[in-house]
Amino acid sequence: SWDTVLARPYFRVRFARALALAELGMHHAAVPELEELLSLNPGDNQGVRYVLLSNYLRLKQYDKAKHLLQSSDEPSAIWRYTQALMAFLEPKDEAIAQRAVLRAFYQNAYVPGYLTGQLRTPKRLPEYWELGHTDEAMVYAGIYGTFWHETPGAMDWFESWLHKITGGTTPFFGYPNLWVRQNVFRIAHNYLFGKPLTQRDRKLI
Repeated sequence: SWDTVLARPYFRVRFARALALAELGMHHAAVPELEELLSLNPGDNQGVRYVLLSNYLRLKQYDKAKHLLQSSDEPSAIWRYTQALMAFLEPKDEAIAQRAVLRAFYQNAYVPGYLTGQLRTPKRLPEYWELGHTDEAMVYAGIYGTFWHETPGAMDWFESWLHKITGGTTPFFGYPNLWVRQNVFRIAHNYLFGKPLTQRDRKLI
């Protein structure tokens, strides 16, 4: 495991090999490498799970992607927004899909701005990011945005439901103003924790 210091060069080399395979478009070859790395180091100090998830999506191995996402309840944009995408791909259970979108937006309200193109995703993505911040949103859109756009109907569904949350305020994706953020966070919080919605909130959604 990663706890064995002498083993770390081995993990780094294996990960570099998997990244190279994925970069060359050899996703079928990259996936077993990544899966084995994750099994050898479940703590995943290297972030293998993020690369594995993107390769599952590229290969449309959605069952494996769902299983990986269900392995933890990680509060990151990568996890929450991809869970929302998986919910969209399920046989349409609107309640589950809506909850997934709320959880995602509650975690990082900046991602929609980059997914929709209202904010420009830089060519060079940040090397480090902080949960809930714009740098995390850039990374998600830069790496995973293509899967949203390549899934028929996903972006239209995503945008229309977010517009419901915000009462149709536009533009709200790029620079969510305080009123919008307060409404979204309040409704999301109440929904997630089972609190009854006010009459005003019901009109918004």
